[in-house]
Amino acid sequence: MALTEVLNLFGEITEEWFVFAVERCPYNKIISMANMLLGFKQYQQSGKAMESDIDKLKSKISEIIENKKIENVKNIELYKDHEGHIKTHFLRFENLHEDIEKIMTRLHITEYPKIPHLKKGISSNNIELFDVFSKDQLIIINDIFQEEFDLYGYEMVS
Repeated sequence: MALTEVLNLFGEITEEWFVFAVERCPYNKIISMANMLLGFKQYQQSGKAMESDIDKLKSKISEIIENKKIENVKNIELYKDHEGHIKTHFLRFENLHEDIEKIMTRLHITEYPKIPHLKKGISSNNIELFDVFSKDQLIIINDIFQEEFDLYGYEMVS
């Protein structure tokens, strides 16, 4: 849910609130999107892991970059208030379990449901970026997701 929608429902954020979101590196979001587009239908039908080969993944990535669908995974605007300020704390997807634990400790919550790992398939964390992205594609991604790289502290590759 976009922060502006939360604010419309509940009013301004007070010191009592702790607003957080889970984010991942833009490169990994794009790889995940391509993998999902390639294998989600099969996953829904069979429950088997979404696994595609590097060539199919590379082709799908080229397609979604060309038609600008990569902007569908650009989330930065979701975290801004009505004035465009970011009042959200970010958890990194790759550290999700540890970060959730830290939040629960901070909030003095000892019992909470553990987050399962769903939609298993080819892991974007195990893919070399230059195996699926060209240098030109990396430049496009770096430009489109500049604000996200800066905010989430992910390093850009060129």
